[in-house]
Amino acid sequence: MRRLPRGWLACLVALGLMLPACGTQRLGRESGGQEAYSPQDAQPSGDTGVGTPLGTVTSGGASALEAPRTQKGSMGASAGAGISPGERTASDRGVTKTEIVLGVLAPDEATLAALGYTYEGKKHEEVMKPFVDEINETGGINGRKLVVKVTRFNSLNQDSMVSGCVQQAEDFKVFASIGLPGLWGDGEVCLSTKETPLVTANASSADTNYRREKGWTRQTQMTKDRMAKNWVDWVIATGRANSKTRNGIIYTDVPEDRQVVNDVFIPYMKHRGLQVTEVAALSYPGSSSPDASASQAETQASALKFKARDVELVWPATNWLQMYLWVQQADSTQYKPKYTVSDVSGMTSGYTTIYPPSQWNGVTGVTVAREGEVPAGVLPKDQAFKECEAVYKAHGQKVAPDPNNAAQLDETEMTNLALYCEHIALFAEVAKRAGANPARRSFLAAFDGLGTWARRVAITEKISFAKNKYDGADYIAVVKWQTGCGSYNGCYVQVEGFRKGTW
Repeated sequence: MRRLPRGWLACLVALGLMLPACGTQRLGRESGGQEAYSPQDAQPSGDTGVGTPLGTVTSGGASALEAPRTQKGSMGASAGAGISPGERTASDRGVTKTEIVLGVLAPDEATLAALGYTYEGKKHEEVMKPFVDEINETGGINGRKLVVKVTRFNSLNQDSMVSGCVQQAEDFKVFASIGLPGLWGDGEVCLSTKETPLVTANASSADTNYRREKGWTRQTQMTKDRMAKNWVDWVIATGRANSKTRNGIIYTDVPEDRQVVNDVFIPYMKHRGLQVTEVAALSYPGSSSPDASASQAETQASALKFKARDVELVWPATNWLQMYLWVQQADSTQYKPKYTVSDVSGMTSGYTTIYPPSQWNGVTGVTVAREGEVPAGVLPKDQAFKECEAVYKAHGQKVAPDPNNAAQLDETEMTNLALYCEHIALFAEVAKRAGANPARRSFLAAFDGLGTWARRVAITEKISFAKNKYDGADYIAVVKWQTGCGSYNGCYVQVEGFRKGTW
């Protein structure tokens, strides 16, 4: 068994993109849930994706409730501060006079065994406990104790995710849930049909956030739509492509990514004056194994077609596995185009460590994640992570050494530490703003009034939420793939720090 390579967060994101049903729409009233709440104007701007830049948020119908106004960045400031126990009520599902129930949907530690990887470190409950204890030791959520209910799911199985949704909403009766990377598609949509607010580290499309999930999800990542347009703008601004460049796009033909590529990505490239010479829509691989023989012939044919069409710059919007097969085929025919990458389908993933340097050395791209800021197995140095680590230590925990390399720290534990620290703190802040006796709709409305939020944001740069802005990340960094680092052939290293995206 192999250990997980560096960039574990991005690896889980990439895993989600391999799911065949990530854009299916079989869930709705038929699933047993009610029609989901939807702000009247919560639609992405423009059918083609050539719409309104960040900062000119569209106006429209009001949210269910106006968010209480509180001082930004103050963990304890809220509409419920100072309320007496006698004034608290059982105001909604998952809220009693004394407790508020938060759900967590976490990938099963054994799931990655299907890909030949294993994890031998701390369980999710151990890593999250310090951050839950801290809240309860400092007054809870407006005087209510925070109780967490954990559901595990298989990242490679949509039915498992839907079952996890049902357990959270119907069995545990949670007020809201946190979804870790790997929770995709029908699992997310199921939560919206069951009117369960979801705070997630996943990156979906605007179509998923606004139309399919109808405003029930807030993601700390950037939507694929905004990332695609930021990506195009960055490539043009840095001179990597111009009107004469022969560009090729590769994507996996699942509903969500098909919609992003055809309705947003390609129209925006053409809007910015770029030509699209070739587009390859790869079938979803029938196997999750890295040798995925069902995709060999298809990726070979695609690579040969790109070569015949003299594609100069390849834009992968597919998953790491199919792109791994694609670059192997390109290498075998001595076809060596230039590549550019982004988070649109997780191609800034740590799984690219296994890619052939003859194809991938020097590949540069944009990401919202703190990928490549520090070497593998070293504690991040940003202030948000330092604060998270301090809470972790104060409650008797410390990051363990890597079980297979005592000279490095366990990267999976560090990633989970950052994920739980950030998302539990964000949930707590918004829940406190949702009122003395919160409801799920007032919780969503409180997100609308959050504005910019930086406290304990350890996965990305600071984030922001507003009315009809359901994705948090606004800042992108530049990473470059280099040989001689990481566990395999190379790794991404951050070469330019964060700057605000154009979208």
